[in-house]
Order: sequence, then structure tokens, then C-alpha cells
Amino acid sequence: MKSQSKNSPQEIEALQGGHLVRFNVVQVTVPNLDGTTETQFQYDEIKIETVDTRDDIINKIIASQYEPSAETALINNHIANVDTANNYGAYQTFRTSAKALADKVIAFRGF
Repeated sequence: MKSQSKNSPQEIEALQGGHLVRFNVVQVTVPNLDGTTETQFQYDEIKIETVDTRDDIINKIIASQYEPSAETALINNHIANVDTANNYGAYQTFRTSAKALADKVIAFRGF
């Protein structure tokens, strides 16, 4: 889910029964109605349940960016050698970052 705030968000925040995980944080300047501007942070945010395994966490992170059918199409296009825009490379980079973030979540919750 896309979110925004005026403050830089915590990457991982403990909740009752789980965690909020935030990633793809971008600092932006937005105009106010009075003509001034302010700094905000835009980011993706997902909820991780306490019972989620590392694989569950990785899948939730990836699913926040790629619909299952789009993910399958990326993989099939790569296999068929028709990935002219190198979308598969971007997907693999995101998967790698999802795994690293999942490891951070596991370490944060201490098990």
C-alpha cells in the first residue's frame, strides 16, 4: 500500500500481532495550498503477521509490487527471450531487496 508522511518512516515498526514494514522510501517536495512547499516521504507499506515465515514475508513484499499474473508474465517473457526492456532484471533486483528486507524483519523480531 502506498503511504506518505511528513517524517521519515521507520523501516520496521512493531504492532500487536505483527509488524509494519516500509520500503521504497522517497523524499519529495509537495506544494501547499498557500503556495509554500513542504517535504514529505512517500513509501510502500505492508503488514507482516507474527506467524509469517521468511518466505511469507518475501512473497508479501513482492506481491505489493507485482500482481501474480504480471510476475508470471515477466518470468515467461524472460524464458522466451522476449524481455526487451529488461523488466526481468528489475524484478530480480527487487526480489533480492525483498529477501534482504525479510531478513531484517526476522532479525528485528528476534526469531
